[in-house]
Amino acid sequence: MHAGLAGNVDVVGYRLQYYDSRVIERQVRDQQYRLEDGTTADWPLLAQVLQLGLTDVTRVLIKQANFDVNTMMVVGGRRVPLFSRVT
Repeated sequence: MHAGLAGNVDVVGYRLQYYDSRVIERQVRDQQYRLEDGTTADWPLLAQVLQLGLTDVTRVLIKQANFDVNTMMVVGGRRVPLFSRVT
């Protein structure tokens, strides 16, 4: 998670070689991410790197680890696809 947020594509790519992407996607989430309206969300790393504009890290997560922009997040007690919150 730290390498992703720092924009370190090489480290992110290296780490993804050795781990199951489904497990990683579940682990690299902030389950108490506070949105602007004060509600909390189950916020995945992919959402954060998209929001920060870290396109190289985003590409690695999508291509190499199969992270999905359609992944479901819990926002305000409702399940919504990631892309609908980030865009």
